Amino acid sequence: MEPKTAKLIGQQLAVKSALKGLFIAYALFAWITYSWDKNLMKCICWIFYVEFWYHLLIGAFGLIAMAYFFGRLAGIEILIKGRNEFITGIKHGFIILLTGTIIGSSVGFV
Repeated sequence: MEPKTAKLIGQQLAVKSALKGLFIAYALFAWITYSWDKNLMKCICWIFYVEFWYHLLIGAFGLIAMAYFFGRLAGIEILIKGRNEFITGIKHGFIILLTGTIIGSSVGFV
C-alpha cells in the first residue's frame, strides 16, 4: 500500500471518530439540560446559551484538526508499518484528545 493511501484512510477514520465523539458529547449535555425541565429547543441549542461557547467551538476545531494530523500518522503506523491496531488506535486517540483539549483550553488564557 502507498503511504499516501494509508494517510488518507487514517485521516478519514480519525476525523469521523472525532465527529462522532463531538456529537455524543453535545447530545449528552443536551440530554442533561433537558432533564432539568428546560424547553426542548433550548436544550438542543444549548451551546448558544452558555457564555463559553467560543471556547467550545475552538476546542472542537482543535480536536478535529488534531484528528486530521494524528490520524495520518496512525494510518502509516497501522497499514504500512504493521503495528497493532488496538494499541496504536488507543495511543493516537489519547494524543488527539490531549492535544485537542490543550488547544481548546489555551483560548481561555489569551
